[in-house]
Amino acid sequence: MQPDSGKMGDVVTAKGENLDKNSIAEIYLTDGKDDTKLTVSQQTGSMIKFSVPELKPGRYHIAVLTVNRDKMIDQPVVFTVQ
Repeated sequence: MQPDSGKMGDVVTAKGENLDKNSIAEIYLTDGKDDTKLTVSQQTGSMIKFSVPELKPGRYHIAVLTVNRDKMIDQPVVFTVQ
């Protein structure tokens, strides 16, 4: 995750594998209780770029929804909202 922290409106890049639109339908920030869908500005097989939404400050994990919408996968990546 670059950067690994930010505030509302900042653009963040999550990097990994199999992140293209054929694999990942949606990406979220989650605090374990509430999931906030992210607005994706760019998506390739190795990265997803999104803007930080309005959220209370704290630590969030990235979660992705697979394209067939059969599972939500929490990633071991932490992003801190300032």
